[in-house]
Amino acid sequence: MDARITKKRLSQLLSYDWLKIIGFVVVAIIVWSLIFTMTATRITAAQQFTVMNYKGSTLTGKFSERYYQTFKDGVFSHEVIELTTVDTTTGGDDMVNTLLDTRLQTDEGDLLFAAHAKNPSASYTVEGSDEKQYYTYLETFLRGYYIYALSLEDTLDAEGNVAQKGFITRMTEYVNGYYGGDYQTGELDKEKVEKDFKKRIKKNDDKRFQSDGEIKKGIEKEYERLEKYRDGLIKFLSYLDKGYIALQKNEVKITETYTRSITTLNMCPNEETMGQLKEEVYYADERSANDSNDPEKTVFVSTALNMNLVFLTTAGMEKQFQYETILYVNSLVERYCTELQPAEGA
Repeated sequence: MDARITKKRLSQLLSYDWLKIIGFVVVAIIVWSLIFTMTATRITAAQQFTVMNYKGSTLTGKFSERYYQTFKDGVFSHEVIELTTVDTTTGGDDMVNTLLDTRLQTDEGDLLFAAHAKNPSASYTVEGSDEKQYYTYLETFLRGYYIYALSLEDTLDAEGNVAQKGFITRMTEYVNGYYGGDYQTGELDKEKVEKDFKKRIKKNDDKRFQSDGEIKKGIEKEYERLEKYRDGLIKFLSYLDKGYIALQKNEVKITETYTRSITTLNMCPNEETMGQLKEEVYYADERSANDSNDPEKTVFVSTALNMNLVFLTTAGMEKQFQYETILYVNSLVERYCTELQPAEGA
């Protein structure tokens, strides 16, 4: 039997069977893609750190550059492997809620910038008065998305008892659990860290840590993660004590009969210390022009005064990784706080 491959036979094969060949190649590609997708480790909500921006404020061109620089500088722990940004202002006011709904419902979102400044499109009147009042941009967000806002302080019930633990209490308890009940003076319980780490990667089927060598390296990184949280909490509380940043309690009226207390973080309570935050995020504030010829004249000034960060929580976020937010906040304070900058000539 003559089974030689000739140009004529090859030409005939391609002429009659080219569709079958293309179909086989396409099927092979699809199969390999499915195998790769199904066996690859997917990025979890905890591994993707997302900063959002709400309407009323603007992210500058420097924001992205410096935001992604924090990743290169090792600000976050090893659990964060991807940074993303959601600027809800890019699609106009009509798209703000759509973007927020889509991202938050898919477990994206760790922090959100919102200005505590008048929102001209959110007015209301107090009962018994015709005078128009305005919610701030921060209040506007909290009224619509309070279920995603994680209060920094504990929420108390009518009797003064803790109804829901706030972010600071929860982080303190979490870190204390690895430092013998006292993160400030205790030593890291490495045995507990190792035990919890192995339990977590088994539960999540984390394919980054399969071999003994990978697991060993992962445990070392877990030590670093807990140490970063401990050091980060100490720094954060010290920045609050010094007034560089401040807790802001917001009494958010959800309905006529329901008001919720949510504490956010004021990143710029004083322009003299944190005013340079406007290099990354700002809003336009209407202020007096100080014009003696026209005392009522005003101008719009770019400022970060009372720019707040809302700490976000979603259903799919593993709670022990929400504390990456503290590391990012500290990096902003250290970059822009005038009292933390080295003296000229030093």
